[in-house]
Amino acid sequence: MMLSDEIAILRRRMDEHAATTTRWSEGAACCVVTTLAVSSYPTTAGVMYGVQQVSAECVEAENSSPTYTPISGTFYALHTGATAPDVGSNYVVTLVQGLWVFS
Repeated sequence: MMLSDEIAILRRRMDEHAATTTRWSEGAACCVVTTLAVSSYPTTAGVMYGVQQVSAECVEAENSSPTYTPISGTFYALHTGATAPDVGSNYVVTLVQGLWVFS
């Protein structure tokens, strides 16, 4: 199976999960990602960015720094902030009506 097929399956499963999760108390589907350049990195805000899901691991202590490890292939998320994020920036993305969003 190709990576694009696996991503499509994951998105469909997340959409199905989001459609069955209607109460705010259950939370929204989200994950930590790092922005990356897929072909030409965007230079404006309010557009889609290539991102990769990462795990964030660190010691639970004040002032500890996390280590980010890639755990997925590339997918796209809409940036809704006022300025373009730097390549390699870490964000939490949330699934909103079938679209990954971050700011």
